[in-house]
Amino acid sequence: MPGRTPREAVENYARPIRETLACVTDAIVGYNGGVYPSDSKHTLCFVNSPVGRLFGTELSLFFSQNYSLQQASGGDQEWKVRTEGYIYRLDDENGSEIISFHWHPYRDLVKYPHLHLKRKGSGITRSELEQAHIPTGRLSIEAIVLFLEREFSVKPRGADWRERVEQNLEIFERNRSWA
Repeated sequence: MPGRTPREAVENYARPIRETLACVTDAIVGYNGGVYPSDSKHTLCFVNSPVGRLFGTELSLFFSQNYSLQQASGGDQEWKVRTEGYIYRLDDENGSEIISFHWHPYRDLVKYPHLHLKRKGSGITRSELEQAHIPTGRLSIEAIVLFLEREFSVKPRGADWRERVEQNLEIFERNRSWA
């Protein structure tokens, strides 16, 4: 969601993400890099630990989104946050990666959204899969939270957690810059 100032735009962007993640972990989401326009990308991530323990499991989530601030074109002077990449990683009880979803178009040769499966955490035996960048579409954190609840038995908190996550997913879809 846009904002009148860069700070307001970042707060509007971060609020539904924080609310969604609070349904599945106590980890606190904060800004790394600030709330101001810059040539460098900013990062939204967990602040006290790189991973957050997921409710009802021994699993942990690593969450990181890169973003930039852009002033809207035209005379309205509104600011908008643009997602520039992400890493969402699920770790087992020993801290071994099971699966991770990446999109980092600015970083290396693999510019498309993709997932990784790791041998130790997921138990796969084919080396091709462990090395693969398996294509996906771009993913919101809300979609990941719904996936974790459905496929990994994460136990979200709050009787209305699904309603809140789905509402935040609608906000995300309404404001994203890609279809």
